Amino acid sequence: MNVGHSPKPKYDPKGSWVFISVVAVFALASIGPAISSYLAEKSQQRRANWPQTTGRPIGTRVIRQPPTRRFRNALYVQQCSVEYVVDGKRYTLWAVSGYLDPDATWAVDKVRDCPVSYYAVHYNPTDPSDASAEQLDGLH
Repeated sequence: MNVGHSPKPKYDPKGSWVFISVVAVFALASIGPAISSYLAEKSQQRRANWPQTTGRPIGTRVIRQPPTRRFRNALYVQQCSVEYVVDGKRYTLWAVSGYLDPDATWAVDKVRDCPVSYYAVHYNPTDPSDASAEQLDGLH
């Protein structure tokens, strides 16, 4: 009697979890930026429809922004602390001043006072501490 042995199955990389994982990572990497951009645009549209009030600068700071693909050196971003009032309650947030530079000393010296006089603050009507600010006037 001749017992037939079935041939040993060949390894199929397309069915492996490693292959599936690699394909999934590449798929997410290619659609991730599009999804992120879409969500950021929706968030910006939602914020644009929020109520608006005027904010005024009350302080400054400089933060270090790490290097990116676009900017190979760290940049120092000058920000203004913006105070705004909603229903009699005061809130603050940090907003860009319009200055950034790779030289930390220059950045600190440049924003001893905020170069913006007024900001338009869009705030979440259900949580006024959730807000964003844009400059109403230019740099002096």
